[in-house]
Amino acid sequence: MAYDTSDTESTERETQQAKDTVPSTVAIEDDLPLMAIDIENEKDIMANRGHASRRFSKWFAARPIPAVRLAILGSVYPERQITDDELLKLMQIGPSEIDSNIAQYVRQKYTEEKDRYDTLDDHYNYPNPNSQTPSKSQIKENKQHVKEYWGGELPTILDPTAGRGTIPFEAMRYGLPAISNELDPVPFTISKITLELAPEVGSVAESYDRWTKEIIERTKDRISQYYPTKESGRQILNYAMTYIIDCDSCMGRLPLINNWRLNDDAAGGDVITPTYQDGNVSYNHARKEETPEFDPSDAPVARGGDAECPHCGVTTDAARIREKFQNNEFEYSVFGVSYESKTGEYEYRAGDKTDLRGLEKARKRADSFELMGFFAETISEGKKTKEPRNYGIEQWRDMFTPRQLVAHYELFDVINNIKAEIREAHESDEAELIITLITQAVNQQVLFNNRLAKWFPQHGTGHETFANQSYSIKRMFVGNNIVAQRKGLKRRFKHVIDNYEDLASQVPQVDSDIDIYNTDATSLSKKVDTSSAEVAVVDPPYFDSVMYGEMSDFMMVSHRKVLDDVFPDAMQNVSNDEQMVVNNVRHDNPEEFYESMMRDMFAELGEILVENGILTLMFTDRETKAWNTILKTLIQSDFTITAAHPIKTEASDKAGMHDKARVESSIFVTARNTPNETDTSEWREIRDTIESIARKEAQRLLSVETISKIDTSIEAFGAALEAYSDAYPVEDKYGDTVYPGQVLTVVRNEVYSIIANDELSTKTDQLDGISRWYILANVLYDDADIPFDEANQLGIGADIDISEIKRPTKIWSKSSGNVSLNNHTDRVQDIIKIRDSNVENPSTRKYPVNPTADSFTYTIDAVHAVLHVYEKEGQKATRDWLAQREFKSNQQFKKAIRALLEATPKDSQMRETLQDLVAGETGDYLDISVRELNIGDTSGDRQSGIEEYEQ
Repeated sequence: MAYDTSDTESTERETQQAKDTVPSTVAIEDDLPLMAIDIENEKDIMANRGHASRRFSKWFAARPIPAVRLAILGSVYPERQITDDELLKLMQIGPSEIDSNIAQYVRQKYTEEKDRYDTLDDHYNYPNPNSQTPSKSQIKENKQHVKEYWGGELPTILDPTAGRGTIPFEAMRYGLPAISNELDPVPFTISKITLELAPEVGSVAESYDRWTKEIIERTKDRISQYYPTKESGRQILNYAMTYIIDCDSCMGRLPLINNWRLNDDAAGGDVITPTYQDGNVSYNHARKEETPEFDPSDAPVARGGDAECPHCGVTTDAARIREKFQNNEFEYSVFGVSYESKTGEYEYRAGDKTDLRGLEKARKRADSFELMGFFAETISEGKKTKEPRNYGIEQWRDMFTPRQLVAHYELFDVINNIKAEIREAHESDEAELIITLITQAVNQQVLFNNRLAKWFPQHGTGHETFANQSYSIKRMFVGNNIVAQRKGLKRRFKHVIDNYEDLASQVPQVDSDIDIYNTDATSLSKKVDTSSAEVAVVDPPYFDSVMYGEMSDFMMVSHRKVLDDVFPDAMQNVSNDEQMVVNNVRHDNPEEFYESMMRDMFAELGEILVENGILTLMFTDRETKAWNTILKTLIQSDFTITAAHPIKTEASDKAGMHDKARVESSIFVTARNTPNETDTSEWREIRDTIESIARKEAQRLLSVETISKIDTSIEAFGAALEAYSDAYPVEDKYGDTVYPGQVLTVVRNEVYSIIANDELSTKTDQLDGISRWYILANVLYDDADIPFDEANQLGIGADIDISEIKRPTKIWSKSSGNVSLNNHTDRVQDIIKIRDSNVENPSTRKYPVNPTADSFTYTIDAVHAVLHVYEKEGQKATRDWLAQREFKSNQQFKKAIRALLEATPKDSQMRETLQDLVAGETGDYLDISVRELNIGDTSGDRQSGIEEYEQ
């Protein structure tokens, strides 16, 4: 029988041609000028330097533009076809007059003092690359070169999880065709502006300004009655709001305030001084500098959320307060007001009955039949959305006070009435753009005007809902007059149009094809043809750190109200159950779900990319299991990793990350959709190579200015990953496949060892595991909280299970999901109370270390005990305590003292007491020499200083 093989032969021929046109090695698979790009990323991360699309609308997890440009350009230029200087020039990095040694120039400027210059750009002597689009001649030349390298056709850049569209936008800036896909409707609308409407329509500033002024005026007419003022000529700007509950003990009115400060300024700022009388509370305004005796932090609510009644002193715990919220047993209260005076100055006063009258009037309007369905969608159960639901907020309308709800209702009603006028006055694309831009501003307004928008005393106004990427309840929140200047619509509208116009100005000379999709990345091949892209640049959803869909739900309330007839398909309900994140509320096996979704996405990319196509993946996480999942599924989807580069992409001072051990680096992993056909390697052989690479990289990285000590293991992992990939598949002695998570564990242990040896002259290898773990954790993380995964990995290296030691030793406690190291004040029983027969002994469960014991299970227990005795009973008693237990001859104890002196932060209480202990009478007894210790500057007022002791 004869078969028609023409179709098969044609397909094979096309596949071979596509494979032949893909460069055998691209620049990102070779060495790169990473230091200069790290520095540029760090500059980019700084406030107000981000991409314009990042500024004009809220979304999460944006990458700095230099990193994005590197991923794109490095993936399309063949190896050695572009020099470091040419690459940096193309990325708009470096002064125009310098054509060589640009990386060296950038590094030199990074190390120089910057305070002598007005701006960062003045210091570096070239403009912010974010604001710089390649010139027409650069784009033309770039396209010609790239075509030559790719067989006469430009490669198409695919981003399956595009977010707001930064990656395809940058591809477009360089004249490269792109495919953009984003499932979530909120960032999808941003990408429509960024990738389609801005290039097609261009500037709309004049028209936009006319319509937004009209919106403000019409809204103002409707809502001014809800913002009454005490005196004519004033305008309410913002209300500082809280809740009042009744004390269960005395029925007194209890305001849920944790700080009475309204505003900070150079002179001192504005405060509210409360008056408590006959079970009631009233508010009085004062200047802090005029009432120096008043402490604003002396407020009812404590750090843990409990509230002490100012009338009877009885504490209402946080759980009971939450119960009252669930039962609607609270009242709104205005404790402070920001207003604009007749002369245009921003002033403050105390809240009073005038403000409550406006609130009550709004309540009656909010309860009307007309408003009953407004924002009435149910808040679904989720990992983050459970936060407001736990406080009785079950519908989105519950997120607002009556005044906020009414103001927003009138605003959206005005906008929906005016949409027809906009469409009548403009061409369809321009009308669509203006309406979508208005939606971005209104969305921002809603985020700044609800019960979860925190009052921000440092600025004397409010913050936005997602400052910490959660729905956490705020006991003190802001209520804005949305038609006023400060935090109102005028500011929101201006912010959006200014940044849009900046964005639009960057793409007028660009001519490239962009296809935009709004679908699931795991089924993208239903929309996009097979082998239709040569390069994929992917920034996939983070493992479990950002619940994108649940954050989007609140913003979708605003988007649907305006854009339901602009983007009807996108505005349909999107199930958060399909979002590619680890969400333990929505899925029974959330990690398995995430792994399955990642595997499906990579399989789709394998179909859409041409054979031997290039995938560059950006990923950031501290968790071993996150890295293991993302890289394991990549490999299992028949991709072969060809390179890995660590790149600084994250802010050091991200909101909500202070006092946390934070990751600043991503790894850019480059892979080809061709399975690795090498023979299986043995893990025991590869492990030696991995360990060697990790040690070498750690030693190199610890001297690099732009890389933090915290980030060293992630950076070293990048180098080790290439060696692992070259050897893949890798099996252990049992025949099981070794995946990247095990590689990261090995790398971390080696890096930890290098850091410990580098920073500790005292060796800790002979100490017990718990003591060694505690000391090394201090070395690596100072006083910062430690991600559990890293603390656990460090424990594995010390041969302990940190979960098992938590309860019996109290050596660490949980803090927001992280590990917080405990010191002697958290672990040691009060020796004074133990010796007082009239006092109940301290809890041995809460404080497991007994300082009167003759011996201790772990060396760190003995150290914490002696620190406690020193602080409670002084130097002479401590010397006797040490002598009775013969600690002078206990080398393990003395070694732990020396190591902790080197490990603990200079400004910590433990460090201070340790320094006192090795000086004076106790120091004389212990005979601990500190001259060779790595303890830096120990100057300061000591009772008997180390320097004095050593002399």
